[in-house]
Amino acid sequence: MQDPTKSKLKILVVGGGGREHAIAWKLSQSERVGKIFVAPGNGGTHRAGGVIENVSREFLDSSSVVEIAQFAKRLGVSFVVVGPEAPLAEGLGGTEMSTHCASNDE
Repeated sequence: MQDPTKSKLKILVVGGGGREHAIAWKLSQSERVGKIFVAPGNGGTHRAGGVIENVSREFLDSSSVVEIAQFAKRLGVSFVVVGPEAPLAEGLGGTEMSTHCASNDE
């Protein structure tokens, strides 16, 4: 079993504005972060490079709680940061997200 204190985190930042750019940029400064996915991201996060990568709208509908949860599970995302209020109101980050991220082992 891999020691969680030594593994690099994968983070999903949901949103495409300046707030999400700032969040992704700050998170990228941590040595514990291996990859940051920004969905859908913006020009600033696209140019940031390094551990930051935009997730195109063709690949992930960032307005769909189900798609975000499945994406996070498929890629082994450690945690999700939600910038805009609308996805939070629709259940992203709450019970709805937990339901769709549930492990196959259950």
